[in-house]
Amino acid sequence: MVHPNEELLRTAYGLRDRAEVGPVGQWIHDDVVWHAEGGDLQGPEQVLAMLAESDNVAGGTIAREIHALLADDEYGMVLTTVRAARGDLKYEDRQVHVYRFQDGRVIEYWGFLGDPQAAMEFWSQ
Repeated sequence: MVHPNEELLRTAYGLRDRAEVGPVGQWIHDDVVWHAEGGDLQGPEQVLAMLAESDNVAGGTIAREIHALLADDEYGMVLTTVRAARGDLKYEDRQVHVYRFQDGRVIEYWGFLGDPQAAMEFWSQ
């Protein structure tokens, strides 16, 4: 039997791979704190805007290969390789994404990048 929070993450990652940001909002808690490289984002509006902007920057090329996904009532963890392209610039990074759930929605997120320098170079240009 699949835990509901595992199902939530698998569905959300599938939507994100299709650059569908809007539906992901249903799983983001109103009090979400998203710990990002550039600083914390607070609230669904900021998180969804950042996700949409990343899709825009990468021209819809972002793909996530899930290597492992674990989730229970309180926490979820995804081991993934993230790939994207912009013109001749390619990005590939192994990452760990950690989620905390409350009331069946994501209330907190931490992303751990394998190569922060590569991420900064790709996403800031």
